[in-house]
Amino acid sequence: MTPTHDLRSLRLSKGLRQDDIGNRKDVVDVEKGRKMPGQRLIRRMATALQVPTDVVFAACQESVRRLASEVSTANASV
Repeated sequence: MTPTHDLRSLRLSKGLRQDDIGNRKDVVDVEKGRKMPGQRLIRRMATALQVPTDVVFAACQESVRRLASEVSTANASV
């Protein structure tokens, strides 16, 4: 799995639901790029996804980057 995959893509590629990898509300916020998870949630997600923690961390960063890009594009068109 390359770091260019966001968390949602990673989760879906494993056939898992949001509540399979953590508290649903937290996972929604992370997948939408609204927050970065703490170490405990990263470890839990990595275990559920059966990938190293650095893969989960990179996927979460990609989710945040994607949201920042969307916000930047929206602000540029205003």
